[in-house]
Amino acid sequence: GLPLSPWFSRLFEVTLELTLVGAVIAWVLAIPLCILSSIMRNSASGFFIRILGLLGVSVPNFAFATLLILLRATGFHYYPPIT
Repeated sequence: GLPLSPWFSRLFEVTLELTLVGAVIAWVLAIPLCILSSIMRNSASGFFIRILGLLGVSVPNFAFATLLILLRATGFHYYPPIT
């Protein structure tokens, strides 16, 4: 058989890259929105930002991913390959 070390290292690189990019995007969005929500306390905008944050924490990942796939399929007429 073939050695598995190169395959696992490649998968680890991709996983690490996706994790870091996701964390950076989350921080770049979350920190300014938290500051904005605290500045605009008791306003409609602050309330909307808090609700958005609660939904982001409360909705399970699989449900959010399914919603994104459906949105992309209906809005952009792109259907993911089933292979």
